Amino acid sequence: MINNEKVTCTSITEAYKRSCRERVQECGCRHVLCLQDTCEINYEAHALRMHKKGRKPGCVSNGEAGCFLHPTLAIDPQTLAPYGFTSIAMWNREEGARNCYERAYKRLSPEEKESFRWSRAMDETRALIGGEVAVTMLSDRESDIYEVLKRADEDVRIVLRSNQNRRVKNHGAGLHDMMGALPPSGTYRLSLPPSHGRRARVAEMEVRYAPVELERPANLPKAADMDVRLNCIRVSEVPGSVPQGGKPVEWILLTNHEVESAGQALQCVSWYRCRWYIEELFRLLKKKGFAIEDIQLEDTECIEKDILFSAYAAMRCILLKHAFDNPGHYGQVPARCAFSPTEVQTAEVMLHRLNGRTVKQQNPYTRGSLSWISWIVARIGCWTGYYSQPRPGYITFRNGLNTFYNYCEMYGALKDVYKG
Repeated sequence: MINNEKVTCTSITEAYKRSCRERVQECGCRHVLCLQDTCEINYEAHALRMHKKGRKPGCVSNGEAGCFLHPTLAIDPQTLAPYGFTSIAMWNREEGARNCYERAYKRLSPEEKESFRWSRAMDETRALIGGEVAVTMLSDRESDIYEVLKRADEDVRIVLRSNQNRRVKNHGAGLHDMMGALPPSGTYRLSLPPSHGRRARVAEMEVRYAPVELERPANLPKAADMDVRLNCIRVSEVPGSVPQGGKPVEWILLTNHEVESAGQALQCVSWYRCRWYIEELFRLLKKKGFAIEDIQLEDTECIEKDILFSAYAAMRCILLKHAFDNPGHYGQVPARCAFSPTEVQTAEVMLHRLNGRTVKQQNPYTRGSLSWISWIVARIGCWTGYYSQPRPGYITFRNGLNTFYNYCEMYGALKDVYKG
């Protein structure tokens, strides 16, 4: 498929989007969280062999060979299981391209800027699953752009992290200053995992919220653009909760969801925390999982196809981990919603070898369910089967899937040979 000229990046992404829409419809969900972010994929180490055939690889930051990947991952707000991709964009910059100052970046139309990817993802998501299904777009500080803010409406809600201290209408201070001056509306405890030298701790957090009317950027024409009305939420760590030398946690979020109580504010904060799952997707793609920056193909288009295939496989690993960790929900979801009949039959055959002699080493989930097949894939990925051991992670499911699909191909071949 990678070398097949009829299989294009466009046809792959369109197939992913159709699959996502079908899964959302089959599950009958009424609200979907859509996580979008940008990943930079650098293959400078293999750039020389890529000039031998096909188009040049293009470049990313610092003029090195690579591409940008901007997916939008739809997940269930209750189980956090992925439905699929509602939008995927891939691009790179031309070698020797002019910088933003040389191109007079601020004078370009929104559609000519790289940052328009955030708005385009919202439009494509609205067209794919908007309407009867409520959509909430989650994104980080890079998406704090006027074009994104003004696109938020009843069909597509947003929860994004504020980056700019924007001007607030009829208020002397900027947005961040105004929110910092408000009295807290409530407190809650937040468990912080260890990260980047930070020790795990339970932080005491304060929450503040207020409706705001953000003024349009000064360089935009008055006739075409207007101020934006949103709700702002600020969660910040109480100073006494921060260990000596530590950095306090603070988020300032903008949303068009209704926020009239501390509970509604914390619900938006909870949704925003789900954005971590797209970071997990990128980690699977670039690190031990699929190591896409180590691809040694010579054709640029083949590399881009492989990146798209790997992105879907990484999403499948996330789905299996959620099915394993949440058997109460996925124990009743049939495995055929994500696996073909041949793959389910292969799992049935493998189960006899993977089940241990003791009850604790036997598959405890409902036969034929998504949790059931996730247990099988985890065992193939070298998980011991004992729940006293650490639970299988994304890498375990990646390794298990890789071997499982090899078994599926062998099983399918044997069925063809011995079908008589």
